[in-house]
Amino acid sequence: MPGTYTLTYSATDPSGNAALPVTRTVNVMDSIAPVITLSGNAAMTVECHSSFTDPGAIATDTCAGSFAASASGTVDVNTPGTYALTYSATDPSATRRCP
Repeated sequence: MPGTYTLTYSATDPSGNAALPVTRTVNVMDSIAPVITLSGNAAMTVECHSSFTDPGAIATDTCAGSFAASASGTVDVNTPGTYALTYSATDPSATRRCP
């Protein structure tokens, strides 16, 4: 999990002499944006006046794992044409956005 962690090291020899403790600070970051993978084909054909169900997309992040991507855009199955759906995902452990 992203955050700052402090490790403290100490040692004592067999005679009971203790060393002065030393610390190390470790910063765990999530600097890699999620990757979006479409479910199904990128290009789809739908017959006019039928129905369209968006198969969606999955976002995968090195820190957060897999989660659903959000879609924007609409498809009007009653009007022939080309429609674009855009998927985006926000990394839950950072404010990085993957278009």
